[in-house]
Amino acid sequence: MLDLLDRFPAIELPLAVFLEMMGPIRPRFYSISSSPLANPRQVRLTVGLVEGPALSGNGAYRGLCSQYLGRLKPGDVFYGYVRVPSPPFAPPADPATPLIHVGPGTGIATLRGFLEERAWQRENGTKVGPSQVFVGCRHPEHDWFHREKMDAWQQAGIAQVHTAFSAVVDHPARFVQDALIAESDTVWQALEDGAYVYVCGDARRMAPAVREALAAIHRSHTGSDDETARQWVDQLEADGRYQQDVFA
Repeated sequence: MLDLLDRFPAIELPLAVFLEMMGPIRPRFYSISSSPLANPRQVRLTVGLVEGPALSGNGAYRGLCSQYLGRLKPGDVFYGYVRVPSPPFAPPADPATPLIHVGPGTGIATLRGFLEERAWQRENGTKVGPSQVFVGCRHPEHDWFHREKMDAWQQAGIAQVHTAFSAVVDHPARFVQDALIAESDTVWQALEDGAYVYVCGDARRMAPAVREALAAIHRSHTGSDDETARQWVDQLEADGRYQQDVFA
């Protein structure tokens, strides 16, 4: 509406009417990407800044909340609240349980928090299980979030990182579901060892593709049919061993 008023200055619209036409701003939800064990007084967010040419062809489109957060300065105050996810999205109670993380783009947020927790636990003498981490982005030099941390945790033996780059032509995996299939033996062994699977990111394309990749891994290692493989994935979810934190 504001764009229309700017485009057609002859329109006279009282401010009160303009405000009445505006709907309430929907809350924006971001996954916490830090561990309360490692730092109980700090919450880290991983936010992708939305900015690009407007679909109208006139000017630029900027994300409402991401731009607001991006303009904040150290010491500024903003208001939010912590929402407990339902269904739950939390690491298993036993730190020795193996983990499989799948989080392309800003979906890496929860992965970072879980791995930070595992690193803190090991530094404090707790035995932690292995983590298979599947991250994806367009190009490793452009939008691979927390790359340095991931490299450090891999070198420390906290995680084994598997990558997918959609804009790198000669990379073996374009999307995270491709990386899962490429590492099917590793993924299957982790699942046989009792691994929990955590998927964070796009709900429209990525999450269904990951479910199908896991079903394909089940078929290839057991000889099952499609229906049995899908029921197996559903059972993982029912048992709390397959958890999603996804957004449209």
